[in-house]
Amino acid sequence: MAFGTRHMHAILTALPILLAGLLSGCDPGCQTVTTTASGARQLSSCEPGPSSNTSTTAGFSISGGVSGGALQGVHINLSGTATGNTTTDASGNYSFTGLAAGDYTVTPSLAGFIFSPVSDVVTVSGADVIGNNFTETASAAPTSILSGTASGAVAQNVLINLSGSNTGSALTDSSGNYRFSGLAAGSYAVIPSLAGFIFSPVSSVVTTTSGINASGFNFTATADASSASSLSGTVSGAVVQNVTINLSGANTGSALTDVNGKFSFTGLAAGTYTLTPSFAGHAFSPVSSTVTTTSGTDVTVSNFTSVL
Repeated sequence: MAFGTRHMHAILTALPILLAGLLSGCDPGCQTVTTTASGARQLSSCEPGPSSNTSTTAGFSISGGVSGGALQGVHINLSGTATGNTTTDASGNYSFTGLAAGDYTVTPSLAGFIFSPVSDVVTVSGADVIGNNFTETASAAPTSILSGTASGAVAQNVLINLSGSNTGSALTDSSGNYRFSGLAAGSYAVIPSLAGFIFSPVSSVVTTTSGINASGFNFTATADASSASSLSGTVSGAVVQNVTINLSGANTGSALTDVNGKFSFTGLAAGTYTLTPSFAGHAFSPVSSTVTTTSGTDVTVSNFTSVL
């Protein structure tokens, strides 16, 4: 009789839990528990019970898509604070989950296609990052790789920006190495940057040919606590885009004008600089321009006019 009483007591104790679960629509393996202000637990809403199988992904995510030619099966590489690889789905979408806060480089690749941008640097800080998209174009011509190194006062996590025939960004690795792959033949400007540092040269212009890699475009970093300055200007006349602007003086570098003829050099120490434009088959007026910068100033130089 004592066994029967204990058994009946257990059934009566469990019955309200089972009924509450049925009435609240809980799945099997869930129990309905609410914690009141006094700390007492009451039956009211669903939460996983001890035997339920749940999984959560800690961290943040980076996601985006590919549009243009082939959507599915594009390889997406992740490097930086963490590394990984994935492929796009039938709609061209991709995602990396469970990421810690930090800086990452996302790079797409697929044989027979060129992507714009060629890569993208993404900073994860307290939230998911969406919309890191790429556009692909079919290309039968062999592509090239452009690479180099940052060294000196800092090597890792230097931001390298690419402009010109295509755009992109990448971070240097722990050894200071960077690379842009899948590039069509053309002219590119490579620009390093990192807060608190000045680089020499401040930028480099590289011309690639189909299927031939370009390497050795290196930069040396120097710590500089002063505010950096910049130089900018415009080229007009017979030709405006892809004019090479060479910088000499307190630092060296080269840049390409954009579709509107604009150019700029950033991250400059105070000093005197000479800017000289060049483009095959064209002359420029003036042939060069010399300017002096002071710490933290942005200087617009006299414009150049190109003539045949």
